[in-house]
Amino acid sequence: MDVEDAESNDYPPPWEDNFLRRMVELRSAKMSQTELARQLQERGLPFHQQTVQRIESGQRPVRLNEAFTIAEVLGSNLGDMARTITASERALDRAVGDLQHTSGQMAEQGLRWKRAWDGDRRHLRSAIARADNQLEDRHDVGLARDLDQAHKLIKAADELDGLLVSVYQKLAKIVTGQDNSLKSITEYDRETGEAFQSTAVPWTGHSIREYPHLIELTDHKHSDDGAANSDK
Repeated sequence: MDVEDAESNDYPPPWEDNFLRRMVELRSAKMSQTELARQLQERGLPFHQQTVQRIESGQRPVRLNEAFTIAEVLGSNLGDMARTITASERALDRAVGDLQHTSGQMAEQGLRWKRAWDGDRRHLRSAIARADNQLEDRHDVGLARDLDQAHKLIKAADELDGLLVSVYQKLAKIVTGQDNSLKSITEYDRETGEAFQSTAVPWTGHSIREYPHLIELTDHKHSDDGAANSDK
């Protein structure tokens, strides 16, 4: 067997095969081939969508400087993308991504319902104010009883508001890995036309999948790391 035959049998080398698999996983979770090519162009690589497609399909080898830049754009590093990933690590990574995705959906849908709930609270507060003014003009036992119940109801709802925001903030942190990642947006009440501030997730208008794998699994140690430490 000559040298050329040996080289052809070894292609792609193990590190590149691992890199390509990880590249496809991360890229498909975060962006299109076209978007990856665009960001690589911004970093000085003459890439097009077809270039990314050929690399991912194994039709074109990836150069070391290209691999380094691709890993950077995908939020990883060359060492992690090139190493062999065990089945248990892959399952763990997938489970983390699934939990982040579901948490993101819970936060997004929950805050949509909360915006409607906030509107109901605003309308109830306005109705209470009008009824309070009416009660000042004339004594009405029935209205006074209803107002007392309404005041208790709005107080309970206001107390719950802070708890809801805290829950959605924690769900957003699971997705983004950051504290206080919820954002404030200006909306308009359909009934009154008045502007009000509302809470929204940071990925509003974008895919939740732009935020995968942002939490470091510091509590999980690879078995080979433990073996390496025991040999020291």
